[in-house]
Order: sequence, then structure tokens, then C-alpha cells
Amino acid sequence: MKRILVSSFLLALFIFNINKSISQDTLILQPSGVDGKDASIGDWNPSANYAGDSLFKAFAWTFSGTEAKVRSLIDFDLSSIPANSIITKAVLSLYHYPYPGVGGVGHSTLSGSNACFLQRIISDWDENTVTWDSQPSATTHNQAEIPQSTSPTQDYLDIDVTSLVRDMFDNPSTSFGFMMRLVTEEFWRSMNFASSDFSISSYRPKLEIVYYEGTDTCITLQPDATIGKDASIGDWNPSANYAGDSLFKAFAWTFSGTEAKVRSLIDFDLSSIPANSIITKAVLSLYHYPYPGVGGVGHSTLSGSNACFLQRIISDWEENTVSWNSQPLTTTLNEVYIPQSISPTQDYPDINVTSLVQDMIDNPSTSYGFMMRLVTEEYWRSMNFASSDFSISNYRPKLEICYLISVSINTISSVNNIFKIYPNPTNDIIYIELNKIEDATVEILNIYGQTIFRKDIKKRIDQVNISGYPNGMYIVRLKSAQNQQSKRLIKY
Repeated sequence: MKRILVSSFLLALFIFNINKSISQDTLILQPSGVDGKDASIGDWNPSANYAGDSLFKAFAWTFSGTEAKVRSLIDFDLSSIPANSIITKAVLSLYHYPYPGVGGVGHSTLSGSNACFLQRIISDWDENTVTWDSQPSATTHNQAEIPQSTSPTQDYLDIDVTSLVRDMFDNPSTSFGFMMRLVTEEFWRSMNFASSDFSISSYRPKLEIVYYEGTDTCITLQPDATIGKDASIGDWNPSANYAGDSLFKAFAWTFSGTEAKVRSLIDFDLSSIPANSIITKAVLSLYHYPYPGVGGVGHSTLSGSNACFLQRIISDWEENTVSWNSQPLTTTLNEVYIPQSISPTQDYPDINVTSLVQDMIDNPSTSYGFMMRLVTEEYWRSMNFASSDFSISNYRPKLEICYLISVSINTISSVNNIFKIYPNPTNDIIYIELNKIEDATVEILNIYGQTIFRKDIKKRIDQVNISGYPNGMYIVRLKSAQNQQSKRLIKY
């Protein structure tokens, strides 16, 4: 893991070397009924077209005893995004329908969960002719889930559809927008949002996309026992070290009546990635252990789900000495859920760990790899993957990372911090706390080194609202009569 050590009595100095081929842009799409493309389709009248529907909805209901299902389609125009762009974030906001809809006002969970899927449409459709009978095909690949509503008038802001929009952008010939459908199409359940045809513009579906023009760099890390760093830890022998374990595993089991829990740790060397990089993609692939492991060959769900969490390790650990008693600390921030296995020999390729790896790059002094642990540590459940010590190389854990370098920053830092900014990352308000100085000027610079905000601070803690700025990276620079210092800020 890369560590950056800087010591100097000189003032903080940031030098921006901007790669002109890379720039950040945010595209906001919230079309109206005139320039938008959406429609609902229903099986109770399967040949009817509902292009002008003011509801963007998904439901299963009954009308005079007749069962009915409805799904909705929407397509956004992505043509303004340059062909060489890399999408780093895409969020969809849906707003509740404020007038009586299916089941009354807003959403309904009358018979159970109204959770929905958002799926990529992969065949063409015409807004003014599409029907239930002629509905386009959709794929479950990278589908996003809208969780069950908690109130009839719930808005769903910033639904993460990054992977879906990337797929749309990368595969334009087989991408024709989103389909929304209930996860369980059983009456009486409904999601009722406003559509692009709704009369109040602020209620219409909104898609925000952050992208960079340029080319990212990709690396693949699949270390062996010599250069890799992984180990398992178990509470049945809490002071023992298992650095050479050929299994990367998480389980809860019993041995001769004694209960035992095991977790696994792994750290990849990210030192080749520049400290100021933006991670555009990071996927971890884990491969089943092909020989008898805990509970037999592969994974076990003997007593229930063997779903696991991948969490960022935030305290240091030594491969050859770590044990259950000395296990490092972890954080649940941006933890990744590995779903229950469906077969004992299931591989898990391309687990999305982008946010976790971005956290590791942004916080190198508190990032020491991944811990894998069962969500429910109750016997008899196990996940058995091959570790970096496994004899067959293509079975070992593999981390693939793509990243952008938008700003190159050389830092000469003063010994003392003259201010703090928090929270960081943030999406709206930052607090600036002065240390050992009484007044100063704060400036916020974009990735081009341009000053976009300036304010004089006269009190120890002040706040700045950055909600109106595009998502991305900024530099916060503080100047006082005696000193100055700059720090990086990430806005999500």
C-alpha cells in the first residue's frame, strides 16, 4: 500500500499540471413531454399504447377482479457525451406522483414489498406505438434495485445507475433506456412517480451524469504467495497465525462441538496508482476453492445464507503475525455485499469495489486492504475461495482497476495543519476549522486551478455550501497573514 510522507517547514504549495485531454463535465437531463421519451405498458390492455401517461409507474393490481401488471419505459438522450468519455457517476432521481394514482396517492405496499428493478432495455421501441405485446427486451445485467417505499409520498433521489449508464454508453446499439418493473409482480403493490409528461417540471425524472473526456489507465493485480499479502484468522485458536492458508475464506462452523468463526484479510499493492487519481472502475474476482474445504468442496449454506461483506481495513496488520486477537479494525463505509452462493463451486467475478478502492486511494494512511466476513456468523455457513497462496495461478484473487489522473499535485507541506475541512467527501456543506490562526481567506479551486469561490473567515469554525457545484475533485486553499495551506476536497 502506498504511503506518502512529506516533511518540510515550507509553506504548502500546489502546482497544477493539467492534462488538457481530460476534463470533468456534468450532464443533467430532465426532459419534458415534448423532448422526452417514456411510456407505460400494461397487460390488462396489451395492445394499447400509453405514451402520454403522466405517471412513471410499476404496479400489480386488480380492477373489478381482473389482475393487471404495469411496467414503465424511459430513454434519455446521451448523445451529447463525447465518444471518448469515461462515466464516473450516474444517478437517477424519481419523484412521487402527488395526485391520486394506482392505489391512491403515491406508492402502495398493501400486500408486500413494492421494490422495483431498473433494467437496461436492449431492443428498440417507439414511444407512440409501444405496448405490452410489443414491449422491448431488457437485461438483468447490472440492474439497479429501488428498495421498498417507506411512505406513500417518498421521493427516490440519486439512485445509483452508474453501471447501467456505462453499459448504455459503451453499447449504444443495444441500449434504449430503462425499464422499471416490480421485483415481485403480485397485487396489490405499486410505485407511482411523475413522468416526463407531468405538468410540474421539477417532478419529472432526472438523470445526472458525471464524465471525463480522455483515456483511463487500467491495471490488473493478481499476486502470488511471494508478493501477495493475505491471511485468515479464526477465533477457535485466537492467537494463531495462518499466513500461508491456501483458502481465502469466511465461515462459521463447529468442530467436535466447538463453535468457530473465520475471517480473511487481503491487501493489494496500489502504489503504482497516483495519489490524486479518480477510480473509474475497480472489480475484484474471487474463485471457488476446488478441493475439499470447510464443509466439503466450495461454499456451504447448510444452515442459511453465506452472504459476506467486504470491508476496508483501516489499521495496519502484518501478514506473518496477524491473528484473531490482533485483527485490524475495519469500517462499514462503502462496504460491499457478496450475495449468497447458488452453488458450491460458484465463482464471483467482477465484484464492484470501486468506492472501496477510491477510499483506499484517498486515505492511504488508513487503508490496508479488504476483510471478508460472513454477514451472519452462525454455523454452518462458509465461503471458500482460493487465496494468493493457492498453487493454481488463475484461481488467485484478482483486482482490476481503471483510473484517471485529472490533476497532478506536488505538495510541500508545513509541519502544522492550519485548518481542517469536514466532512470530506461531502455533497453539500463543508465546515472549515481554523487551527492556531484567527482569521484567513478560503478559496476553492476547480481541477483547472481556477478560483470559483472566495470568502474571508473571521471565526474558528465556518461553513461553506458547495451543493451547487458539479461533482468531482476541488482544492480548498486557506491563506492567512503568516501561512497558507491547500487540501483536496471530493464532492459526490
